[in-house]
Amino acid sequence: MSVTQEQPAPVSKVERLRVLAAIASFGERNLAYLQEIIQQYQSMTTLEVDVVVLSEASKALPPSVRVIVGLPSANPWSLPFGHKRLFADSIEDYDLFIYSEDDMGVTEGNLRAFVSVTKLLPSDEIAGFLRYEKAKDGSVWMPDAHSSFHWEPRSVVERGGEIFARYTNEHAAFYILTQAQLRRAIASSDSCASHTKESTTCFVRRRRILTRAAASTRLSASRVCRIF
Repeated sequence: MSVTQEQPAPVSKVERLRVLAAIASFGERNLAYLQEIIQQYQSMTTLEVDVVVLSEASKALPPSVRVIVGLPSANPWSLPFGHKRLFADSIEDYDLFIYSEDDMGVTEGNLRAFVSVTKLLPSDEIAGFLRYEKAKDGSVWMPDAHSSFHWEPRSVVERGGEIFARYTNEHAAFYILTQAQLRRAIASSDSCASHTKESTTCFVRRRRILTRAAASTRLSASRVCRIF
């Protein structure tokens, strides 16, 4: 009697990462966009994403979404900083940590692009994102490219065949940190755990890549804004 040996299942070449996505959401105005973003995260097939919504009040969201209600301080503008304590408390449980406002669309490709280019950067640099909004007529607008903001010529560097540079507008309503980057940020300053705007300076230098797109999208009534 012959016996057929069962072949082992093929191992995927794509590393399955654990992701914590913290979304700041104040009020009900962007509720439809928030629900769309949650669906985007939950539909990612090669990433294990847990979504946490930070809100000033309870929201009707899927049971799988954790909602943290309450401002981190008496300052009404402090909600966007509430994720810092969450990240610090969860540092052992995830590979990637995402902060986002509640109208920022993101794809699995965006996250994979971040992981890919992060391998090219030194430990004191973080790959950043630029937002764009795409109107129904096909026109594209970049909300962070305005006023005196610009690419910093002296910051241009080549890493692994890709070109990176610093854009002077650091705000993108969205960022990603690896576990190692989060550890470095926490260790760099005690202010990382605070709830003030100034504490954002504890994070390391951010560079945007010029030779490929890895964008996110902000959602709005008439436009769809993504990051890249």
